[in-house]
Amino acid sequence: MIFVRSATPDDVRSVMLKVRPNVLQPSNIDLLHPVVVAGIELGRKTYLSPTSSDQGWLDMPSVKMGPGSSARLHTANEFIFVEEIEEGIGIYIRLLQALVPIIAGLQFAEGQESRLS
Repeated sequence: MIFVRSATPDDVRSVMLKVRPNVLQPSNIDLLHPVVVAGIELGRKTYLSPTSSDQGWLDMPSVKMGPGSSARLHTANEFIFVEEIEEGIGIYIRLLQALVPIIAGLQFAEGQESRLS
């Protein structure tokens, strides 16, 4: 992987298109997707990320979330506070706990359909 720091976003975009041709593909996910719904129920907000990530390589619905401030992300003096990591761990745990009944319900519904067919 090659990381490039540049003076302008256009310079970075042209370099990334040459080095990693598909990384700038937009990601998307339905606002009614169980992960999004669970996140919103936990008080998380949706927004467009100002940074690029490996998420652009995924050919499936996805979310990008992590601890810390996006304002400090990928800057020359990037850092994260221990408290932000601890808070992030708590958010991940609560998100997964919120998804368990949703996933179990989907599996139950699929099982019901197969029994009915």
